Amino acid sequence: MSSAAIRRSPAAAPSRQGRDDDARNPDDEPSSDEFAEKLLLGNSQIAKLREEHDIAENRPST
Repeated sequence: MSSAAIRRSPAAAPSRQGRDDDARNPDDEPSSDEFAEKLLLGNSQIAKLREEHDIAENRPST
C-alpha cells in the first residue's frame, strides 16, 4: 500500500466515534443570565484573592 493510500485510509485516521467530549447538548448549557452571574461571581472571587494576597493585575501602567 502506498503512503498516499495510507494517509487517505479511514483506518489511519483516529476514530471520533463514541467520543462525546466535543458534543454539546444545548439543554445542558446555562442561560446567558446564569452564565453572566457565574462570570461576575468568578471575577469578584479573583478580585478578593488578589486583595488577600496583594497581587497586582497584569495591566500595563500608563
